[in-house]
Amino acid sequence: MTVSLGRLLAVQHLVAEEYRPSSVQFVFDSDPQVGSPVLTLQAAEIAHAHWLDPDEAVAFHGARGRGRLRAALTAHAGGPTAFLDATRTG
Repeated sequence: MTVSLGRLLAVQHLVAEEYRPSSVQFVFDSDPQVGSPVLTLQAAEIAHAHWLDPDEAVAFHGARGRGRLRAALTAHAGGPTAFLDATRTG
């Protein structure tokens, strides 16, 4: 699958947790995917992949990423790029 990179939708700094280092997460817009393209997952890195509607995707996301996804969807709908950290969680 070839995806064209669009504008930056969201950036989030995540502080370190017990088994997770601190990180900076970026969400970029892309061309819409039609249907459910066949994916070959990297078993060592990706356990599952799901094609979901936006509301389902937000509900399905874990706590650390839910606000980032919600903010990215708002930016995708015409809002500004979101910058999230410990004090701004989307």
